[in-house]
Amino acid sequence: WALPYQNKIFFFFYKIYTLERDFLERRDGLKQRDALTVRELRVCDIPYSLEHIKLPEGENVVKILNKGSMKELKEQADREYEKIGMLSFDERYSIKSQINLANIAKTVNQASKIATREKVHEAMKELNYQPNSVARSLQGKKTKLIGLIFPDVSNPFFGELVSKIEDQLFKHGYKTILCNAGNDKEKERTYLQMLMANQVDGIIAGAHNLGIEEYQRTGLPIVSFDRKLSDNIPIVSADNFKGGSLATQELYNHGARHIYFVGNPTLDGHPTQKRLLGYKETIKELKLTEHIHPVIFNETLALKEMAIRDLLENHKADGIVASDDLTALLILNISHDLGIHIPKDLKIIGFDGSKVVRDFEPRLSTIVQPIPSIAQLLVKLLEKRIDNPTEELDNYTYYLPVELLKRKSSGN
Repeated sequence: WALPYQNKIFFFFYKIYTLERDFLERRDGLKQRDALTVRELRVCDIPYSLEHIKLPEGENVVKILNKGSMKELKEQADREYEKIGMLSFDERYSIKSQINLANIAKTVNQASKIATREKVHEAMKELNYQPNSVARSLQGKKTKLIGLIFPDVSNPFFGELVSKIEDQLFKHGYKTILCNAGNDKEKERTYLQMLMANQVDGIIAGAHNLGIEEYQRTGLPIVSFDRKLSDNIPIVSADNFKGGSLATQELYNHGARHIYFVGNPTLDGHPTQKRLLGYKETIKELKLTEHIHPVIFNETLALKEMAIRDLLENHKADGIVASDDLTALLILNISHDLGIHIPKDLKIIGFDGSKVVRDFEPRLSTIVQPIPSIAQLLVKLLEKRIDNPTEELDNYTYYLPVELLKRKSSGN
């Protein structure tokens, strides 16, 4: 009858014994670790690094570092870790230099002038160590990351613009996160949330899916390309109105009298729609009849081709102002298929003037946007917003001049 009771007493004292044994082993293990020299214990557990590891008094850090080769130090550290049942050197968080973690952090962040700077950077280079930009942002520092949200970088114009923006950002010490939003509102929203989660320093927005309020809620410095987001967000654009006017006047000068605008017929307030306004205003000044044939930017290629064939087969057009170069190229190709002679029967001018299109189709006249200047201004304004987010700008709308590139398709 007493056996269960005796068992309980036995297991109670056995538990006390095991707890005491574990405590003593733990204490002895810490003593062994404390006894290790800086040479032997080059890297330790982070929770104990500052609490237990101290440099010997009077020892010079650089001299300690120079004692023996790194291979010898590594081997010694591995042996000591094995003695006390710890992980090997290679399995530990490792920056090789014998400096406490506080000095390492200061050196990585360029905030320290201690004599060990070169040693730390030498170790970082050999280990391919990279500072965690997100972790640094948690300390109130900049991540040096910029988010770019654009519709479709496969479009030659956007591809070249994004490339120029990235070049400018890199020169100013920034890295980019590129978001190809396409024509998907949900995709753009997801990317916007991702950029906020990564705590980017700012955003350059060029997509046209989301409303103004969703960008305003980010609380981030934002600069917009070709799109008005709000009265206090700077917008950079080419002089689209002037471009539409120049193209229309050029076609008229070469004899066109039935001049069509082929593109988005809706005036929704975006700067690109000023191309249509420039066309309409010039047609009015020339006392001609305006003709607007809808070909929507984000439609599929098949739908665009159907709309262009309808125009060329069923309407009397002798001049076309295309809303963009890709639409102009479609018109050129379909005109060739239908036996329409360019520029004798039909004159065409595109809009954008990317290097790819200029090189690929040397016949096409086009309105050239100043892509390098646009990129420089976008980055300059964003940096100004990052450095002084509450500062009022002298101007919030910037129009850069365009040029007419005259070639065969317009009669030159």
